[in-house]
Amino acid sequence: MVAHELLKASGDTVSLVLPVKKLDELTYRIQFESDLSIHPDTLVSIAQQIAGTFDTSGESVFEVKDCYRKETVYSFLISPGEKKDLVPCKGRVLPQSCYYIEIQIAISEPALSYLWFLLAIPVLILGAFSYLKRTEKNSGENPGNISLDHRNQILRLGNVKVKLTYKEYRLLELLIQQPNQIVKRDYLQKVIWEDEGVIVSRSLDMYISRLRKKLASDPSVEIENVRGEGYKFIVNS
Repeated sequence: MVAHELLKASGDTVSLVLPVKKLDELTYRIQFESDLSIHPDTLVSIAQQIAGTFDTSGESVFEVKDCYRKETVYSFLISPGEKKDLVPCKGRVLPQSCYYIEIQIAISEPALSYLWFLLAIPVLILGAFSYLKRTEKNSGENPGNISLDHRNQILRLGNVKVKLTYKEYRLLELLIQQPNQIVKRDYLQKVIWEDEGVIVSRSLDMYISRLRKKLASDPSVEIENVRGEGYKFIVNS
């Protein structure tokens, strides 16, 4: 809907909107058949109108990226309610070129809790079965061990393997390198997002939230928020 309305606003009623790509659990990419010029004011207005037609209480980050340089050339946040400190920068027209739009959808905490509850039912059943089988075999394996598979971007929590996106992996890697120490927000944003040209502060918080949920099965580790400074990867003895 966003792509269709954006093309209509630019006077293009012929070009196709290519199939939307799902990059990870909450990130999607909109692609266009032809080059186009984007007016940020129009894109923000379209996104706000369409978001208003759905029952969404979470936030969404929109990033317009250059197809060739893979860099973010414009980004903004759609947030429920009115937040005067989150006003998108408008007025700068993006010249005609090849662009794609990535949308990160942050599900609200109540929705996430309910979703994880539904997903947890079969996991708990399988977990109980696995636990009984391990007990019978007396394997003695420690599920608290945590390791990273750099090549495949996989987090290992004991016998559990969790696939990470590139940014999730880089973020966790940076935190793990300095256990029980504060890693500054500015440093994390600079290392992971600087190449994209535009840094959206909310993006870091979203990825931290995702990592916390993926680490939740191991009580020996956690990511702690140090208000006003950054994050700390806590390893509990």
